[in-house]
Amino acid sequence: MTNFYSIIGDTAYLDVLGPRGSRLICLLDAEDLPAVQALPGAWFARWGKSAKTFYVVGMTEGPFRGKRKPETRSVFLHRVVMNPPVDRDVDHLFHNGLDNRKLSLAVKTRSQNLLNRKGPQSNSHTGILGVQFITKNKGSGEIVKGYVAQFRMNGKRY
Repeated sequence: MTNFYSIIGDTAYLDVLGPRGSRLICLLDAEDLPAVQALPGAWFARWGKSAKTFYVVGMTEGPFRGKRKPETRSVFLHRVVMNPPVDRDVDHLFHNGLDNRKLSLAVKTRSQNLLNRKGPQSNSHTGILGVQFITKNKGSGEIVKGYVAQFRMNGKRY
């Protein structure tokens, strides 16, 4: 790892390169620093468009702790810290991708992770999570327009 860092108490502060040469500070537990330092290159911040936060990413060849697939080049810092199984997601509980301390992360299934969303998708026309505008042809030539709200609970759509 070529990033600068400092340790204060149990927290390590990792200096990562952001967009246009900006510098961002990433938090992680000091005990996880050896696993993070194993990356041969530098960690940097990448904007997560749907989550509207930065995530810390590194580039490496071959297998590396936390990688979902060995053939991909990128690895997320939160996956290195938590080292989850490949079929699980790491959820940033407080929606801050630069906070990679274990107290702010949790290993979850994809559906559990999606329950912790901040709001609607960026392409939402209503701007409300779970609400969409639909146009439906009833088959008799009659077209019905309106809003539909839906959610899933225990695998069933309501």
